[in-house]
Amino acid sequence: MSNETKKYELVKSESIVHNGRTLYRIRALREFTISRGVAIKVGDIGGFVESENNLSQEDICWIFDDAKVYENAKICGDAKICCDAKVFGNAKVWGDAFVLDDAEVWGNAKICDKAEVYDEAEVCGDAYIGGEVQIYGNAKICDKARIFGKAAIFENAEISDYSQVYENAIVSDTAWVFGNAKIMGMRRFAKKPKFTVMRKLKAMLVFAVLHLFVM
Repeated sequence: MSNETKKYELVKSESIVHNGRTLYRIRALREFTISRGVAIKVGDIGGFVESENNLSQEDICWIFDDAKVYENAKICGDAKICCDAKVFGNAKVWGDAFVLDDAEVWGNAKICDKAEVYDEAEVCGDAYIGGEVQIYGNAKICDKARIFGKAAIFENAEISDYSQVYENAIVSDTAWVFGNAKIMGMRRFAKKPKFTVMRKLKAMLVFAVLHLFVM
């Protein structure tokens, strides 16, 4: 692709080393407008990528501020990565998705549609986040969990294994959803007081016993 058709270029003079990888600032080569009315102008400086494979040249996605996208991660569609967010591994963010603040998306995780991941939230493994979902606080979504619809996961909640949370469900506080659990509708799932490590281990043991009993 020639510079005449490229959306951005790598600024070789503005590089950093992050987790042993050299990342480069991006600079806009043409004007375009992303969703939410944000206009990118020629010469605008963006965040960091390891290579042009990390950010689509054709779509209207963009990386802002000091956000970093590297390894085999891919940003496309109308997605936006902002602040000090990090997307890496084989993760993919597309659609009108928004990843910002200190959030991290990695592994084989997928974020799409109008989903938002922010604060210090983490999405990893083979997790899928779609719809108009909001993941924030210190929430963690991992393994093969699927979150979609208009669900919200926040505070210190953790969704793992093959769990699904969808429709208008809310999971918060120190709740831990695992196994093949499904939370949907207008339900609010929370757990107080905080889920200590010992209680979490006990819960895992109970789950394992129940699983064997069912088998």
